[in-house]
Amino acid sequence: MVVSEFQVALACSWSMEIDRGVQIGETPEGLRAVGYLKEGKVIGDRISGTVMAGAADWTVMRKDGILRPNVKLIITTPDEAKILVEYEGFVDMGPDGYETRLHGRRPGVLHPRTLVRMLTASPAYAWVNRSPFIGIGRLDLQALPGVISYDIYEIPSPQYGDG
Repeated sequence: MVVSEFQVALACSWSMEIDRGVQIGETPEGLRAVGYLKEGKVIGDRISGTVMAGAADWTVMRKDGILRPNVKLIITTPDEAKILVEYEGFVDMGPDGYETRLHGRRPGVLHPRTLVRMLTASPAYAWVNRSPFIGIGRLDLQALPGVISYDIYEIPSPQYGDG
């Protein structure tokens, strides 16, 4: 049964270099770390601009090899609007991912999948307050410092009162 039909639309793409990280270590909830991100570039027809430096990723590495990112960042658009972006998701690092991360080995290229939420006070971008987004990413840890890139897709919501 199909409940509704919808199409996703590319809202923007962004890319950031990884700056540095702080390893918290093994906790009862998993292997914890915080990664900080450098300033990044946002391109797209609907959203473009800069990811401000200082974004952070509060990760949890589960014993089954699933990394759970929890990221907060701010996009500044060319017209000086600020868009708060928060996303969480999954990165499958394979069955030995926990051990790889625990011992500080670099896993290569990974493919995050995230649920993204955006908020702004800018009337020009108010549409982001009403839509959920998904992120399809590429996390390249083969070379230092590492780069995280995403294509961000809007899942448009039906207008209030539409069938």
